[in-house]
Amino acid sequence: MYPARVLQVIITIPNDVPNTYVNYVVESINKWNLFNSETLKIILKPVRWETNVHTYVNNEEPEQIINTDLIIGIFWTRIGTTSKRYICGSVEEIERHVQAGRPAILYFLKKRISSEMQNNESDMEQYKQLCSVKEEWGRRGLPIREINTKTNPFFDDLSQLMADNRNWIQKLLRIDDLDSLIYENCQFRYHFLPSPDGERVWYRKSMFRWIEKSPHSPIPDKVYLCYSESDSVVSGVRGIVVQCVSRDEDIGFQVFIPEKNKKDMWLYCRRVNKRGSDWVRLGSSPIEYF
Repeated sequence: MYPARVLQVIITIPNDVPNTYVNYVVESINKWNLFNSETLKIILKPVRWETNVHTYVNNEEPEQIINTDLIIGIFWTRIGTTSKRYICGSVEEIERHVQAGRPAILYFLKKRISSEMQNNESDMEQYKQLCSVKEEWGRRGLPIREINTKTNPFFDDLSQLMADNRNWIQKLLRIDDLDSLIYENCQFRYHFLPSPDGERVWYRKSMFRWIEKSPHSPIPDKVYLCYSESDSVVSGVRGIVVQCVSRDEDIGFQVFIPEKNKKDMWLYCRRVNKRGSDWVRLGSSPIEYF
């Protein structure tokens, strides 16, 4: 058991969006908690707008009484029910949330619209209103993602959202240095090729971010978004597993970094969610901490 601050993640989804996407979001939130809650002392709590908030409480509209920390909105063809001040309650909640400087991600499904809907005047009016709102949000630079029916980007995007908003998290939790909650600073070098130009230097820049440098070659620095860091054992050696993705290549992988002064100081790597992916020794020399 450990103390942790609970952040509410409001999931706002009109009734035309399949429940599958709600399940994807909740699973991603639970996965983030599994990887990060004990280390960062933060628990993300999924809250459904439609089921956790009554339409009216004390004669107040729900968007006036609910307290949101993050918002994840998913839309397809409908914008929702009109509110007193905005085109709909979901839009009002999102607008209030963003204006308060809080993080949000807004998804729009790239899913075919049925011919029945195209022939329904009321449905098409909803769709036109949604397209108008989407265009307006895009012009203002709000975080908009288009996803297809076979895509489940929510865990990746949630991890990125938390990484990009670390200053907001520090302010919310009244923490001066969020990096103090993670493992001690880690820097090491190894050789990817048996030559001076093949030297690589890895170091943790901040929470969720690792940097790979090539000090003796023109290869640009790589920034890796880290989903989690956890103690593990690989090939009989204790160390930490860093699960991350390259921001420029969008490749998910895990890296095993042995503890200092172990017998086997080799770096290991494997692709994430790739069938038959085993740990493979990375580099042409053991790592050297400094």
